[in-house]
Amino acid sequence: MVPRLLVEKAVFGLLKICQRLLPYKEDLAEELLRSLQLLLKLDARVAEAFCERITMEVMQLVKANAAHIKSPMGWRTVSSLLASTVRHSEAFGPGFETLSFIMTDGAHLTPANYVLCLDAARAFAESQVGGVEKSIRALEILAESVNYLIQWAASSSDGFEGDKEHELRARN
Repeated sequence: MVPRLLVEKAVFGLLKICQRLLPYKEDLAEELLRSLQLLLKLDARVAEAFCERITMEVMQLVKANAAHIKSPMGWRTVSSLLASTVRHSEAFGPGFETLSFIMTDGAHLTPANYVLCLDAARAFAESQVGGVEKSIRALEILAESVNYLIQWAASSSDGFEGDKEHELRARN
């Protein structure tokens, strides 16, 4: 019983530290998020026991600090934690809500996390835990995400065309 209590304190202490420091310590963001990868390595029984609470903490972390998660590694950690919730009925809802928050708000879906979020959304779509409605909603979120790809492609090609045009004008 004592080891479980120690693991619980360590897990939730780590999550609280990340929640509190992420907005104020941009230089530590990468290390803070990397430390959360330890949660993916928990013993299966421990992970099962704390899955719902971990997911709720991750949801709070993402909702409060999504703008501070900038690296692909940070997003890989978050998306892996979310994807791991698809097998747990208690954690599925908060995990899906968090992924929806990231993917349906254009401010949080970026080229750095796009593919990672697609993989997590696919896992939710394939899961039988959330039922047909959640699977359909996950597919809708996937389909809607194409709009962001179009926007990114248009903005990058506009920039490219503008650079070419500027270069031609400079030569003349």
